[in-house]
Amino acid sequence: AMKRLAASEPYFEKLQETITDILIHTHISNIRYFPDEKPADPEKIKRCYVCITSDRGLAGAYNLNVIKLTEEQLKMSKNNILMFIGYAGHNYFKKRVQLAEIDSEYCFAAVEPMLYRARTITERIVSQFCSGNIDEAYVVYTKMQNALAAQAELIRLLPMSRDMFPSTSNANQNDANQYEELYDPSPEVVLDQIVPNYVKGIIYGAMIEAYAAEQNARMTAMKNATDNAKELVDKLTLQYNRVRQAAITTELAEIVGGAGLEEY
Repeated sequence: AMKRLAASEPYFEKLQETITDILIHTHISNIRYFPDEKPADPEKIKRCYVCITSDRGLAGAYNLNVIKLTEEQLKMSKNNILMFIGYAGHNYFKKRVQLAEIDSEYCFAAVEPMLYRARTITERIVSQFCSGNIDEAYVVYTKMQNALAAQAELIRLLPMSRDMFPSTSNANQNDANQYEELYDPSPEVVLDQIVPNYVKGIIYGAMIEAYAAEQNARMTAMKNATDNAKELVDKLTLQYNRVRQAAITTELAEIVGGAGLEEY
């Protein structure tokens, strides 16, 4: 999975570079994926969350951390939609329908992350966003910090902002129109094409990183269980030997005591 992600990184990095270049060298504003204004009432914002968990348990706190972060976000708004990658998250939130509307058609297995799943979810999110059915979209997943540590993360997918592309803050606005003519038919049309692909890349990367974190958490949980089992066996063996030794000692004492009585 990580090899597939590494193989696709140049493509998604190029998309990021192109988006950054358009934002720097054009005067376009109020693009639908980069809106200038937010909805007036924050409580009326309708949010969509893609919750990435595993399909089953036995992975330590892996699922719990993602579910906890997702639940915290859902409680911040009354208008939520949930999509799932991994059945553990779906099984948890389908019993708590008061928190969010569950889009059960978009619930996929977490095993073997596939690009087509990311594409299917992206198409749904983009369609809902462009039609005004949702105002914001996020993905909640587990990010691997290192081989031993992982943390639940929240990433905004839509709408995007210039802050998501740090290079734009250092742009030279004197050359704003210099490269606009390079984008045919227009920068707006180009952005309409590449932003959904960029969102797909974010989701796909989150799927793979979460899958890797899941396997790592599962191995850690199994190792801890094995170590605890060995420790328990050692304690029980020691206790058994002590009880057995005490029983033998008692039996010997009784035999010796009985033999002593026979002498009299």
